[in-house]
Amino acid sequence: MPKPTVVHSVKLVYRAALLIAVGVFLAMRQADPQCSPGILFPVVWIVFMVEMVRRMFPIRSESVGCQKQYAYAFRTAAPAEKRPTLPHRRALAVAAIWTGVNAVIGFAYLRGAIGQGALLLFSLFFAVSDMICVLAFCPFQKWVMKNRCCITCRIYDWDYAMMFAPLAFIPSAYTWSLFGMGLAVLAKWEIAVFRHPERFSEVTNASLSCKNCTEKLCRHKKL
Repeated sequence: MPKPTVVHSVKLVYRAALLIAVGVFLAMRQADPQCSPGILFPVVWIVFMVEMVRRMFPIRSESVGCQKQYAYAFRTAAPAEKRPTLPHRRALAVAAIWTGVNAVIGFAYLRGAIGQGALLLFSLFFAVSDMICVLAFCPFQKWVMKNRCCITCRIYDWDYAMMFAPLAFIPSAYTWSLFGMGLAVLAKWEIAVFRHPERFSEVTNASLSCKNCTEKLCRHKKL
């Protein structure tokens, strides 16, 4: 099994475990308001903060989908003067959809229909869904971006900002630092897209072609 697939599978397991653990704790607190979260919430913060800090640097064990922003993952496939056409409008459509989804969640929270625990569960659910998108099925890939696979995804590094968007409604150092770091990862990605668009297209970057792919993530989605 390719190393990035192992990394994604491990992430899926421990993210699912965190989702279940937080869900169980919230259910227990509902029955007993004195129930203490102990180290549960700090663990959530540490786990994802470590993930995001690592994503800010080149990591060869990660998927080339997120690493294509770095020079080491670029292999020339076309003349340097040829600028690729990237799906910026489709990316904006995803941003609009996700803003709408989180506006609904935020409205429900501000109206008192859901609590802070629900916002945290939404974020962890999105975190688990992120790995499912990579390993099994991604609605954004299928219906909006229409990219061939995750390797060529224009918005690969938007994941952390997207998953922690619900936490932006909670005024806390934990929540705002997670969402803020997610935005930092996204900003770094977008700066790379602007400065080096040739790294993000299989037309100009041979590392993204099916011929040179070593991950074969598409095989999981065809099972």
